Amino acid sequence: RQMCIRDSYHAALQIAKKQKLIATLPSKAAKLFKHDPDVVIKEPPFDIPPIALKMAWSALLHHDAGHIWLRRLISDVASEMNAV
Repeated sequence: RQMCIRDSYHAALQIAKKQKLIATLPSKAAKLFKHDPDVVIKEPPFDIPPIALKMAWSALLHHDAGHIWLRRLISDVASEMNAV
């Protein structure tokens, strides 16, 4: 069995399409490609536990106003995406 691991869902899907492989993606990422005729989206035949997303940053930026704003923005956008 050959396996390929990528940290970008888009890159993983492009490699899977080119090599005629299977890619396991979060449903929201997969749905971005639902209109691509080369992509078949199927539910897995088993449960996949949810992915916990976390943010990490340097302690030096913890109190930086711009960085605080960016972290809040990322958190707000992620919350909105989860509500969909």
